[in-house]
Amino acid sequence: MAGSINALDAYRKRASFEVARLKQLIEPKEIIEHRESIWETLARDPLFFDPGEVLSDEYQKLMIKRNKRLVEYNFATDTPAERYAYSTALFAHDVSNLSPHSMFVDVLKRANKPHFASLIETAQNYRVLGCFALTEIAHGSNSKALRTTATYDPTTQGFIIHSPDIEAAKCWVGNLGKVASFAILFAQLCTPDGAHHGVHQFLVPLRDTHTLKTLPGVIAGDMGVKLGMNGVSNGFVMFNNYWIPYQNLLPGGGEVTSEGNFVSPHKDIARQHVAMLAPLSAGRVTITSFQIGYLRAAISIAIRYSACRRQFGPSPQEELPILEYQLQQWRLFPHLAAAFVWTHFCPTLFSDYTHALEASDPVKQVCHPVKQASLIKEVHALSCGAKAVAGFIARDGIQESREACGGHGYLAANQFGTLRGSVDSLLTAEGDNNLILFQAAAYILGHFAEKQAGGGRPITSPLGSLDILDHCEDVLKGSFIGVEGSVLTHRDAVGMFEWLQCYLCTESFMKLQTELSSGKDGFIAREDSQVYHCHTLAQVYIECFVLKKFAKLVDNAPLEGNLKAITDKLCTLYGLSRAERHVSTLYQGGYFTQPGDVRLLRTSLLHCIHLLKDEVVTLVDALAPPDNILKAPIGLSDGEPYKNLFQSMVTHPKSMERPYWWEEVTVNPSLGSRHDRIVKAKL
Repeated sequence: MAGSINALDAYRKRASFEVARLKQLIEPKEIIEHRESIWETLARDPLFFDPGEVLSDEYQKLMIKRNKRLVEYNFATDTPAERYAYSTALFAHDVSNLSPHSMFVDVLKRANKPHFASLIETAQNYRVLGCFALTEIAHGSNSKALRTTATYDPTTQGFIIHSPDIEAAKCWVGNLGKVASFAILFAQLCTPDGAHHGVHQFLVPLRDTHTLKTLPGVIAGDMGVKLGMNGVSNGFVMFNNYWIPYQNLLPGGGEVTSEGNFVSPHKDIARQHVAMLAPLSAGRVTITSFQIGYLRAAISIAIRYSACRRQFGPSPQEELPILEYQLQQWRLFPHLAAAFVWTHFCPTLFSDYTHALEASDPVKQVCHPVKQASLIKEVHALSCGAKAVAGFIARDGIQESREACGGHGYLAANQFGTLRGSVDSLLTAEGDNNLILFQAAAYILGHFAEKQAGGGRPITSPLGSLDILDHCEDVLKGSFIGVEGSVLTHRDAVGMFEWLQCYLCTESFMKLQTELSSGKDGFIAREDSQVYHCHTLAQVYIECFVLKKFAKLVDNAPLEGNLKAITDKLCTLYGLSRAERHVSTLYQGGYFTQPGDVRLLRTSLLHCIHLLKDEVVTLVDALAPPDNILKAPIGLSDGEPYKNLFQSMVTHPKSMERPYWWEEVTVNPSLGSRHDRIVKAKL
């Protein structure tokens, strides 16, 4: 235990800023206070204490009881800030706390159908549970090709839901495995003439609400144990000519007349399909914040442990904290900077999404229809890019944090397995990260193509994420001018990303045109323009936007309390560390022209890391959740990792008990007895 006591306090004394002031600069005060209030409440309730190792069935039972308790607490969720604080607080506590039930309720509310009112009230009070059934065994990302059908029957004035084969079985549906009584089901709407009219949403009863037994015509069950999130029962379902009333068709797509004729307000099935998938944007926005929440926890554990862990030193009598080693700093500090930059961005994205949702409400008429459509498209592109890039950043940061803690990082009690498993599930939830980047790239190139076609209309967007592309020619004329011996700033990093966005946009557009000119159809041409082009463009697009948001915060930060200097270092470190990943592109396009350019980037990055060394423990205090949420013995705020770790080991259930199968250890095997049987069998 020598060397670990009060190690964190020793670093805290070196900090040059106040934790509370930095926290409120990075996130809105209303979010911080509401989230911490929720955490304080949960900390006092034994139902929300860490259950330790439990079987999936018992875990799912616990989550149902917890969600019902949350109904009793009735935490405020009236404002966007309160909703953001509520969701991030619960997901940080346990990834299974917020089940897909909330999306089910939200979709029903937006349907605005009076006959759903009773079900909505019942669902909000957790007397029945719902789910969101989109993915099928054979189709997930390509949702247009879903095979579950909903055929209108004029004689009964309803729809016949049917799964033609096992490939059409719905799967990965949260809550469906054991507990959901209703589903928002995505199915192909078919009319009596045999025509298919695209995917629509339907409210479908699945189980008796009193007995939870499946209804006739429904086959449903649990998929089995997953890599994580086992507090949620993910299930499968198939339908055998299962009837539902017409009024269970949800709005947003088309309608069917009583005679069986299809009527749609949309010009084509493609636009109708976009309207059907609108709820997924909400999921992507919230998932972005959840992923960054897990990164915050992981990097907090790793840096606190690194400040306390002493190994080696300049002499046998003096061991240094591993936080003092440059390699450890280089491995962890960029992830810390990323956590800050994205923590600042996520509430903004949530607010932008909320505004876009209000803009799409025809009753409120928040803005002009043209501006409304433009805002919705931009938020959709940003949510796709942010969810993907935040997922990659969190995945890499959590893994690096786990490895930076050595063998102790592999112990389940230190939470890296849970954090890694939680992020892992989100990398493909609400759209595979690599595939949804297609949508962000398509949005960018669509605007760029309009500019290239002429007409003089500038490239612009409501939130400004595309504005730099209107100046592509001027941006690409510039190149990096570095002065040997100088230190780069966050403005240099912003300049690199603006150039990258313009260069990759131009290159991707030209690549796509080349593929089309070669005779390939549009689908294949787009597929063959992804690697090194569109796929990278989409990532640079979101990274540039996120970086510029934080750079604006730095430029406007108060000078007092050293907040400006601290945020400047974080912004510079984040920008340079992300730009280093694109060094080859910076050289390829001619932005970097000298060997010394990348040397200057890297020396500036290391300089920034060095300046942050004495600040990082206190920076973590501004990011980390309370100890009862963090849970990891080696990452708690008291600076006693060895004491906490040993306590965890000796109090682990049955850790010092003789196993019930102890006699198996004492049985002496008969050497070679099985070998003789094998020989005789062969003879």
